[in-house]
Amino acid sequence: MIKNKKKNITFDDLAEITQAGFVKIEKNFIKVDENFVKAEKNTDKKIESLALMVAKGFEETAKKVDMNIQFGEVNKRLDKIENILSWEYRGRIEKLESEVKELQTDFRQLVGFKK
Repeated sequence: MIKNKKKNITFDDLAEITQAGFVKIEKNFIKVDENFVKAEKNTDKKIESLALMVAKGFEETAKKVDMNIQFGEVNKRLDKIENILSWEYRGRIEKLESEVKELQTDFRQLVGFKK
């Protein structure tokens, strides 16, 4: 049979054990704080890098004035195309109207209708 051996623990012993535990916890907190500092520095670097990339992107983006000039040029080209098509269709319509009048005249003469 095993006898239970009791060790007499004093308040001083408990104080030492507790103090040792607090020292370990403090060391762990120091490590955690160091990791937070590292993470903060890395985050700051990444944010700075991102800010530089965004700034560069805006520098390379066309300005409103440039866009207005480009849209003006596009509008001029579209106006030219519209005018060309308009004149082309106008000529075709006038030709068709003339031919319809000729057909009407020929038809009236054929059936003997006078105006």
